[in-house]
Amino acid sequence: MALWKAKLTIAAMAAVGFFSASAQAQNCEDLPNPIYIAGSSASQAVWTHVGPILFDAGTTLVYQNQGSCTGVDYIETNVTDPLSTTNGVSGTGIYFPGTSADGGTSACTIAPTGGATVEAVDVGISDVFESTCDAVGGTSNPGNVGNFNGPTQVMLFLQPREASITTHEISAEEAFYVLGYSGGGMVSPWNQAEENNSTAGMGYLAIRNSASGTQSMIGGAVALPPALFLGINEGSTGNVINALKGVVTTSAPNPQSYLGIAVAGNYDTQRASLQALAFRAYGQPYAWLPDTSDTTFDKQNARQGLYPISGPMQFLYNTAAADGSGAPTDPKATQLINVMNGTTALAGTTIVDAEIAASTIPDCAMGVSRPDNNYYSLVPNDRAHSCDCYFNSKVTGSSTTCTACSASSPCVGGYCGANGVCEAF
Repeated sequence: MALWKAKLTIAAMAAVGFFSASAQAQNCEDLPNPIYIAGSSASQAVWTHVGPILFDAGTTLVYQNQGSCTGVDYIETNVTDPLSTTNGVSGTGIYFPGTSADGGTSACTIAPTGGATVEAVDVGISDVFESTCDAVGGTSNPGNVGNFNGPTQVMLFLQPREASITTHEISAEEAFYVLGYSGGGMVSPWNQAEENNSTAGMGYLAIRNSASGTQSMIGGAVALPPALFLGINEGSTGNVINALKGVVTTSAPNPQSYLGIAVAGNYDTQRASLQALAFRAYGQPYAWLPDTSDTTFDKQNARQGLYPISGPMQFLYNTAAADGSGAPTDPKATQLINVMNGTTALAGTTIVDAEIAASTIPDCAMGVSRPDNNYYSLVPNDRAHSCDCYFNSKVTGSSTTCTACSASSPCVGGYCGANGVCEAF
């Protein structure tokens, strides 16, 4: 059975170039100060909030969602093949002139000047560590690649939200067989017959591909290489969401047998139609949701390390130093990194607020961190100061209140955080 589809959103259409000639007439190079970013499709929720603010300030983020490891490859190839005429983006890009409320996206044509056929990528975006992508692609870090760890993203197993479905959790062992073996590895309720489709595999599974950070992160958690996943390659996280929503809107049979993988930033706005499964990792006695419940958005269990499928967003750029230290050699990369690390202020908001609004977790709200490419050895996060109270007060539906503070009104027994509220430290 083919996976039931919903109509593509405008943002998803932009990513694959489904626009009229008039809509594509805008040349990306003619936009104010374009910065070219490419890679993770899961990162689009962040750009939807950051991009419009930068656009109003005279800088345009031009984005292609080609998968995390493609973003890594662009930056590494700048080192291994610096004279390449094919290492870069072309075709249609997405930029963000609107607001986060309306999706904020428009399309532009990437038409490099000076006879070039591609536009060089300033910053590669990945959901997983560079070493994870190197392992997938059989490559190694060539040096001269710097990295900034951004907010933590949470990856999920998703199912349609339908009253007849009674299974709402999955273990790492079950996921290994469901995603890696024909007929769902005989694991109920995902044990449907393989679809006769030479390019897609099994129609009940909405997946990505081996270049996807979402797929690599989930593969790491269940010990299944991302290239061995069975299912329909939906092409982007947004398309996975639309496919699963289509099961609900079309009243597809056997809704309990559909399963997808996606990032929380896409799921959290679609909870009326979709439901996250609790996940039990290898060695865990219980399954956990990333949030304290199905109706909360606090990511508490991910922040404490009980829900393990998460990791910091990676911003990769080229440096002069072989070990990747030092500032980016590309001034546009420096400009974006300074926004993401808080050095450059955002008009009317903060980078922490933008990260929270995108359903990611700022580093100051993470109690644990993940060593490079290790999904089962979480360690305490060595953060200088916490923003736990502020985070809890800002997430959707929160009832948390924090004590306001300032230089003239300090906290008693605590720390006055950069966000103007008292924190534990």
